[in-house]
Amino acid sequence: MKVIEQDKCLLFDIGGTSIRAGVYKRSENQVKKIVKFNTVGVRSNDEMFTESLFDQISRISLDLLDGRHPMGVCIGYPAPIDAEGYALRTPTIWRNKSVKPYPISKRFEEIWPDSKILLVNDVTAAGYALVGQGFKNFCLITVSSGIGNKLFIDGKHFVGPSGFGGELGHVRVDFSDDPLPCDCGDHGHLASIASGRGTLKFVKREARRQQSAFLRSAVAAMCRANVEALTNEMLVEAFSQDDPWVTEMIEKSASYLGRSIAFIHSLTGVDNIFIMGGFSLALGEKYRKILTKSAAQATWNIGQKWDEIIRLVGIQEIGIVGAGHLISKL
Repeated sequence: MKVIEQDKCLLFDIGGTSIRAGVYKRSENQVKKIVKFNTVGVRSNDEMFTESLFDQISRISLDLLDGRHPMGVCIGYPAPIDAEGYALRTPTIWRNKSVKPYPISKRFEEIWPDSKILLVNDVTAAGYALVGQGFKNFCLITVSSGIGNKLFIDGKHFVGPSGFGGELGHVRVDFSDDPLPCDCGDHGHLASIASGRGTLKFVKREARRQQSAFLRSAVAAMCRANVEALTNEMLVEAFSQDDPWVTEMIEKSASYLGRSIAFIHSLTGVDNIFIMGGFSLALGEKYRKILTKSAAQATWNIGQKWDEIIRLVGIQEIGIVGAGHLISKL
């Protein structure tokens, strides 16, 4: 017999690298516990990798509530989701292995058949943490495994009737002869060059092209001159040390995002643009300055204060906090 925890809800922030989960206690309007796991990723075929993710979610759920079931669940999922509950694509987890819309809502309902389930895009969920702080009109951009965004107008996220909107990372920005591959299977997308994964691919490519400069860099010493051994953690460390070559590489890759931010601002007029995501936060204030500079260079100057427009989000576990705000309205 299933036991329902009437005072407790579960919150999930599912990303390409990690899954965060929390327990929301309704009577106290607080998240009481947050845990983090590595996301189960690509497997050899569609059936195996989809099942492994849902098995992982189910285990986390039972562990957090000691075998009981939640009254409600709010899930931030890294994909555009249509009105029927289909995930249109999920490239940050499953790369380009799954190209057909997937009935993601139905699968979560099978895990929690007696619970109220609220399924939203992961950036949408995170944005509601800012809504909870009083922000109404803004654009939130995540720079982590991939790149995504969400526009909020009057305190509500804005998407098209199909659920599509906020896939800034999958706009092509590189039209050179050899654009980098994106997780979705295409090439030259913003995420392929400016996300955490994309920046690493970009730096590795440039290291092969600029061997002498690379070998003089701090990051070369960290990876013992083995380009394939390069990691994002090494890039962050060298960037924090003001290594000239790594700083130049980050400036080049981030400039694509800065120009995209200028486009968003010019198109919508929104002057609160928040940056979140593990990669951007690890790079920190110097990275934010790069974005403000490239954004300013990409559009006309009508007095914008880019240093105030572009801000790093300082909310810890923003995806879980936003999911808590949403579930509190059920």
